Amino acid sequence: MAYLAASLPQAVFHGLVVLLQGYVLDKDGKPLPNTWVYVDGQSMMGTGTATDSTGHFAFWPLRRATMLAATNHVYWVSKIPITDTPITIRMTPKIEGRK
Repeated sequence: MAYLAASLPQAVFHGLVVLLQGYVLDKDGKPLPNTWVYVDGQSMMGTGTATDSTGHFAFWPLRRATMLAATNHVYWVSKIPITDTPITIRMTPKIEGRK
């Protein structure tokens, strides 16, 4: 763990690690708290974070990432290519009209 902490600033300097941040919103543009955002194609555990009360997320993936995914128990998994940050992810409900 100490090795990772010591090498992280160097990795950031060389462009290997990039802060990914943005917002997760519902189809009406309202923030979705407690939605898990992670790097698509990797294990969900340890490669992401949950959104806060404003739908905001921010994390440092340790591997080069090209796609993000977001999941919530009421919404379908959404995937979005990583471009510039902040990233906005819009979720679609599994059942339309469900609150």
